[in-house]
Amino acid sequence: MKKIITATVALTVLLGITLGGCDSRVVIDPQPIAPLYKYLAEYKQMPEWRRDSFETVDSLPLRAMFSFMGVDSLGDSVLVRWSESPQVKIFTPSVDSVYKTLKPIEATLGRIEAKAQNEGFVLPHRSYAAVVWGNSKSVVLTDSCVLIALNHYLGPDYIGYKGWPEYLRLQKSPEQLPYDVTEALLATQYPYNPGKENTVLSRIAYEGALIMAKVRLVPQGTLERALGCTATELQWLEHNQADIWNMLVAKEFLYSTSQEVASRLVDPAPRTSVLGAEVPGRAGRFLGYYLILQYLQANPETSLPSLLQPGFYTNPAVLISE
Repeated sequence: MKKIITATVALTVLLGITLGGCDSRVVIDPQPIAPLYKYLAEYKQMPEWRRDSFETVDSLPLRAMFSFMGVDSLGDSVLVRWSESPQVKIFTPSVDSVYKTLKPIEATLGRIEAKAQNEGFVLPHRSYAAVVWGNSKSVVLTDSCVLIALNHYLGPDYIGYKGWPEYLRLQKSPEQLPYDVTEALLATQYPYNPGKENTVLSRIAYEGALIMAKVRLVPQGTLERALGCTATELQWLEHNQADIWNMLVAKEFLYSTSQEVASRLVDPAPRTSVLGAEVPGRAGRFLGYYLILQYLQANPETSLPSLLQPGFYTNPAVLISE
């Protein structure tokens, strides 16, 4: 009789699979981050020669940032206005107080890219830039740049986040930053293909592969951080894992092609209400992680990039065991 792979794997297996080191042959170089937010804050006070140099040297991230914000034509007056904007005046001092230097982030990003290469991921080269803005997006990828909005990572207790739901504030810590960047890199290069015949199970499998990749690629990666949940929520999910699967089966969700149901299982939310008011948010990602974990236990030769391909997550046969 066929059954979906759901068994909880021993902690020793979990650690053995997820915390493997980088191949010693892979060169790990820090990834430089242009402190664009700092340059822009100082722009009005810059001498003319420095302004010209700034616009030339940092033109790619500069244009990428303003293009994302809908500003296609740059000039001295635009940059002066931005340097005087409320976003710059409010967020820049806060960012400077939390991030005395960007070197630790640069080192972490270098290790992530090296590990990704070692795992077989093919990621196009992009430069990195640190920005501040009022947009809700914390990490934005353009063709040439990764824009990291540091004002989104000032700590859950930052006064600017006051009034936000707790589940969102908890994601605003500096420790969360490398997980978000890793997910943005992978989900952009290996996006989910939402075909009309895709099932809820396929979405769960894809999201689980993303979580597995984050745990593997981020240095000292943890499942708690990769999922974006609290220790208490993770403990609840682990304790009730079998019951959650049973709910999915009882509600006939697994092979449903409802993209709405799939999204409600994996999208950010305080609770996975489609399963029950007591179920922590994004429970589908948790289930997907353990699905992938046990699949890798049974098929250790499988590469992580292959798990993010439609040929894997749209094929129910690879997600069942005899």
